Amino acid sequence: MRTIRDTLRDVAKIPLIALAGIQLWVDPPRRWKLRVNKDYDFRSQEQADELAKLFAGKTNTNYVLPVSLASDPNVKVIRLEYWRKSWVPFIVKIDLEKKRLIDSAWVLGKGHRGSGGIGVGLLSLPVILPLAPILFLINLGYYTMERKRGISRHALAFLRALEGQLDKETEELLVEVFKNEWVLGQYMKRLVTLEQAKEFLRLCKLNEEYVSANIDICKTEGRAFHWFDDQGENVANGNFYGQRDHYVWVLGSQFEDEQADALVECYESKELIDYSERVK
Repeated sequence: MRTIRDTLRDVAKIPLIALAGIQLWVDPPRRWKLRVNKDYDFRSQEQADELAKLFAGKTNTNYVLPVSLASDPNVKVIRLEYWRKSWVPFIVKIDLEKKRLIDSAWVLGKGHRGSGGIGVGLLSLPVILPLAPILFLINLGYYTMERKRGISRHALAFLRALEGQLDKETEELLVEVFKNEWVLGQYMKRLVTLEQAKEFLRLCKLNEEYVSANIDICKTEGRAFHWFDDQGENVANGNFYGQRDHYVWVLGSQFEDEQADALVECYESKELIDYSERVK
């Protein structure tokens, strides 16, 4: 039975849910407080292993810098700290050949929000709907700025927080990388028809991951699909669970059921990875 305290606690959450909903719909840039971490260095593999265990299972793996990565001539590592009640070390990794981020897209506000994000979006609708015209204009302003400068709002906030702390070469490299990320992001948002998706995927390499049904572990057969273009970019993904819930995402478009079934037959080459034996 609900008490008055329970009701008051729920009421107190309303402003927080509303604020989270606004942030979800507007996607404002993060307010960074950053500094270059000049002392961030692993002196031994043992120390790296200890940190890897400490952050095992965390979604953000950028806290750990393997020793092998530090010596890779094709990877630029920028060691930083951000303020979150205390200074937290992290790294930004850059592929020097592609001029792209490596496992560091989270600094640009990218990432899977999960069911929690969906729940916040739905619960905040009563507040969001009356404010929709204003929120639309705010988001439009951000997007107009992004198109004009060719760089995302998140990247710009990140660069401003580091202004004057990086050498000129590193700062110019970051700007180029962030611009490449923005161009790719716009490309990945393109909407395509089913026929366009088929034609597009026929030029890609497909990696399929498979897990058979198992009474104790995986009660439903699972299949995951990842398509890569000739530049190695992950341009499409799919998830199948048994005979239902078949989804494929190609660039900015989603396909389900029969359409998804047709798309997984489209590829230039294919590699199957069977995890069935590993989960027994």
